[in-house]
Amino acid sequence: MADSSGAAKVEIRMLGGFEVLLDGAPVPAAGWPRPQAATLVKLLALAPGRRLHREQLVDRLWPDLTVAEAAPRLHKLAHYARRALGEDRTAIVLRSETVALLPDAEVVVDVDVFERAAEEALADGTPAAAAAAASHYGGTLLPDDRYETWAENRREHLRLRYVDLLRLARRWEDLLVEEPADEDAHVALMTQHVEVGDHRAALRQFERMDAALRRELGVGPGQRALAVRDQVLAAFPEHHADVGRASLVGRRGEMEQLERLLADAGRGGGRTVLVSGPPGVGKSAQLDWVSQRAERAGWRVGQGVAAAVEGAWPYAPVLDALADLCRRHPTLLDGLSDTYRQEIERALAGAELTWSGEGTHQRLFVAAAELLRLAASGTGLLLTISPGASPANEPSLSSATARVGAGWSRSRAACSAGISPSTSFYARWTGRAPTSSSECTWPTSRPRRWTTSGRCRAVCRSRSSRWPGHRPPRPFERSARSG
Repeated sequence: MADSSGAAKVEIRMLGGFEVLLDGAPVPAAGWPRPQAATLVKLLALAPGRRLHREQLVDRLWPDLTVAEAAPRLHKLAHYARRALGEDRTAIVLRSETVALLPDAEVVVDVDVFERAAEEALADGTPAAAAAAASHYGGTLLPDDRYETWAENRREHLRLRYVDLLRLARRWEDLLVEEPADEDAHVALMTQHVEVGDHRAALRQFERMDAALRRELGVGPGQRALAVRDQVLAAFPEHHADVGRASLVGRRGEMEQLERLLADAGRGGGRTVLVSGPPGVGKSAQLDWVSQRAERAGWRVGQGVAAAVEGAWPYAPVLDALADLCRRHPTLLDGLSDTYRQEIERALAGAELTWSGEGTHQRLFVAAAELLRLAASGTGLLLTISPGASPANEPSLSSATARVGAGWSRSRAACSAGISPSTSFYARWTGRAPTSSSECTWPTSRPRRWTTSGRCRAVCRSRSSRWPGHRPPRPFERSARSG
């Protein structure tokens, strides 16, 4: 623009990034040949009335120089800023002891727009007004100047104002992005999960809150959060008790077999048990029964169930069991090294539910194995994992159980997993093991037992042959008969 009256509008954006628009056209990056010229514009745009005293500018731009020494540099920056703003000689005005930005032009600064909208919305006090004002927050103030001390206080002020709007608007998920340890937001989400009947998701939310509070503030959940958690936990025993009484009739053989396997694991032989059967046959009740037996024997126990909140993340059910284990025994994490503890806490916090499992997943496996080793020391450890009411979780649950189970064979630990509709009943993990549904379906056939040592060999307890003419299935493949 040739002069200040030649521009219809100047828009300065600093939330989420710095950008200047002249008549709707952005100033290109090449238009700022001197980075400090852009800094001069930022400082003035953030100042009340877009003006600052010379000493204030010098103190922020060149803190080691006097005003007289910095004067030539200030004039040079003003020259470059005017060129970027359309060759307007009145874009930067140095008059007396004051420096002003576009004093005679129509200027819109997104920071000012947001602050006005936030003030009005908070005064209004309605969620709708807060949501509308929050939409003006484009992101962190000047993220490319994150370490500039002159922007720190204003950046935090704007962020906190945004947090207030999110809380008023009840946008709890967005609030937790800004404040991971906000207990009110976590409790609100827990309550929402309870209201729709997703108790497992409510427990997962509690675990994330607990991890965030301990990581950020070094404290545990408050009484309100504990009350909601206790309400959720109270819903499980009654349900499982009814299922157990109805489903464990005629399961004496399976119960005796599980008792033997628990005894073997207690003597140091790790076990992975896969319980199979059609929906409603009593797999969950069987897992509850073996968990109770382990607890009475003094074992540490953790229970995991797949829930809709985890989506398709393949290791979420295993992490759910580890989270339950850590909740029952909160001192376990204290026994891990900082590296392992941080990896476990990162996973339990749910920060990477869309994680692909590639590359860095090995760090989590090592940390989980160390946690299991620590938990299994002493009497023993039992983890149970169930797909819950989501059949789509069956393949990922099988894979997750196998991957983790393969690393437990040397620890005093056992793992039961209820998988529907059908998989193998029992496998000892020393290498790989099959789970083809044609091998065993409970309760319509007697369970078969596999022992793996490099290769998978199947031995049917009701037959003496070893599958003549049929190769052992590869891990986790399904036969054509599995449907």
